Amino acid sequence: MLFRIPLPNQAKCEEQGKTKTCTKCGKTKPLTEFHKRMSRKCGVQSRCKVCRNAVNAKYSAKYYAENSEKVLASQAKYKKDNLDKYRAYNQRYRASKLNAPGDFTAADWKAKLEYYGYRCRYCGIHKSETSEGWLEADHAIPLSQGGTNFISNIVPACKSCNCSKGTKTFTEYLDGQ
Repeated sequence: MLFRIPLPNQAKCEEQGKTKTCTKCGKTKPLTEFHKRMSRKCGVQSRCKVCRNAVNAKYSAKYYAENSEKVLASQAKYKKDNLDKYRAYNQRYRASKLNAPGDFTAADWKAKLEYYGYRCRYCGIHKSETSEGWLEADHAIPLSQGGTNFISNIVPACKSCNCSKGTKTFTEYLDGQ
């Protein structure tokens, strides 16, 4: 078992009530308001989290302004190389915005695709026959109508069917066909 050996200054800070003064804003805050850094006094950064985040945001904005084409190209390359991760992230983000319970893994999604034979649940088109070459994860009961993000509520759909289905439930969509 590894033990963390406190730095000499860290013990001194803890004796002083576990607070530190930020070198940027000058406010005295608890040590929990500072990012950890074991090589510094008290084992934390010299600037509080708020000040460090503000500096990082300014740096990021300046870097993006000067290198926007490079940043966008890098993001596009990542999206292309990691399309499944990108889609999964967007799916989880959208579900969390709507407070929908549940989540599913890439393995769950692959198993669902295999169960449906890599075919759209609505029109039966095979994923290789779609113009995109892939199927989307569609919520049988839409998130907007209280559906979950569990794999049991997910069905594969081609882009055309998923877009035309919209916020209808599985049965509403099939009845309207």
